[in-house]
Amino acid sequence: MHPILLHVGSVTVYSFGLFLALGIVFGGTVVALLARKFKLSTRGLFDNLLFIIFFGVIGARIAYAIVYPQYFQAPLGSWWDVLALWQGGLLYYGAIIVGSLSAWLIFRSDQRNLTRWMDIMLIGMLIGVAFGQSGCQLGGCSAGIQSGSHWTIGGRIPVPLYEAIWATLLFITSITLYLKDIFWRRDGRTFFVFGLVYLTGRFILDFWRSKALVWHGASWMTLSDLFLIAVMAMVMAVLLIRRRSLNNVEADY
Repeated sequence: MHPILLHVGSVTVYSFGLFLALGIVFGGTVVALLARKFKLSTRGLFDNLLFIIFFGVIGARIAYAIVYPQYFQAPLGSWWDVLALWQGGLLYYGAIIVGSLSAWLIFRSDQRNLTRWMDIMLIGMLIGVAFGQSGCQLGGCSAGIQSGSHWTIGGRIPVPLYEAIWATLLFITSITLYLKDIFWRRDGRTFFVFGLVYLTGRFILDFWRSKALVWHGASWMTLSDLFLIAVMAMVMAVLLIRRRSLNNVEADY
């Protein structure tokens, strides 16, 4: 692991912080380029993205502090360490909840293009996750379980690295389909389908992640797992409802 990449004078460059920043830059750039290509209004877009990202990161950090309070108490640390984002320690479902709420507040006025915004935000998020999880792997956060398998690094399964690879593959696939096939630009299909596929992969990878917090003594179940199950169920329900609505509309014709 390389939590500290280098020192520039008195400045310390942390791998997690650097890759998180790269994920924000690349993800935001992808969203801006796609918005411009499909003639969505980009006025104030970067300000809006920074707003969403800022509150998403805050939500992720607060969730991490709630789930892992031991890291912010003596002797491991203090509550002031909540502000030390460069040291790693974010829970994605806090980012999803707060970030999604922020995005909805911003883009709800553009109801006509709401599903298209959902699509391109999801595509941008995937490349952001790829960078963020790469930094997480270098920083040593979110460690995988110990294993004697050949697929380990330092005797542990590199779950963040595998998630970064998974997110990269989904990003390449989703943006390629979105640009080439109009099917994936209708009714938020990219958002719902690729969002569900990403969450499914995340759920599977969580079985190889160290379980720091269990649910009612079940060593295989964490709050993260519960959140994933709930979100996947909601996405599937929305997909079924939308499919039924489209079938009813086609039947009327």
